[in-house]
Amino acid sequence: MPTSEAQKRANAAYNRRQDNIMLRPSKEDGARIRKAAADAGKSVQRFCLDLVLPHCPEAADVPTEDTAGE
Repeated sequence: MPTSEAQKRANAAYNRRQDNIMLRPSKEDGARIRKAAADAGKSVQRFCLDLVLPHCPEAADVPTEDTAGE
């Protein structure tokens, strides 16, 4: 089934609002991460975010492109 123009616009708008952070683990490490995520009943993305975000500063403390250098 072809993707409608409205869905293409919605997907593009969603992607503009999201960040993209890529990790490139070895095949073995990737398999371990995927298994751990599955065992936790989470997607790989949710699993990784749940582990990383507690170690990051709050959003109010992080400069954005608009406020960097002020």
